[in-house]
Amino acid sequence: MVVVVQRVREASVRRKAEPNSPVSIGRGYVLLVGVAAEDTESDVRRLATQVSKVRLMEDDQGRMGLSLREAGAEVLAVSQFTLLADFAKGNRPSFYKAARSDAARPLFELFVRELEREIGRSVPTGFFGEDMEVRLSNDGPVTVVLYEPPALPAPSWSMRSVRIRPCLDVPGGRVVTGVKFAELRDAGDPV
Repeated sequence: MVVVVQRVREASVRRKAEPNSPVSIGRGYVLLVGVAAEDTESDVRRLATQVSKVRLMEDDQGRMGLSLREAGAEVLAVSQFTLLADFAKGNRPSFYKAARSDAARPLFELFVRELEREIGRSVPTGFFGEDMEVRLSNDGPVTVVLYEPPALPAPSWSMRSVRIRPCLDVPGGRVVTGVKFAELRDAGDPV
């Protein structure tokens, strides 16, 4: 699961097909939520708890020192599968890492319920699976990305397939390779 947290002065979301269907909030967070195919209910609960506790709201000294609950701030959650785009095979995104709609919807709804429980207030949402227009006034700007599990690898655009081969530099300026330093073979000049 990936959640982009944006601190906002105000925000709204509406269906593109129905411009008179806005959902809006004042000061708080807009959460763009991407549900991954391998996400579990426990992953969702942990991330909802983390979102509720991050201290991104300004305190009376102008520092990021307050959580949502402490600041009395609002939240707008919008499901966004495109956060799980993979560009490993070129310029056109693949979304195979994103959960299918029938699996993502209940996990997104669980995330919202858990967040509501954590912060003690209702969390309005976008329109799941629909084409939307999101408007916001980013405050700061403050934008952070949270992952669950935390060890989720970096986005594919930063990952390149690299083969690491153990090498041994030996006297004479030559490099040799081998498995467990047995059956060593001359690999040529170092460089």
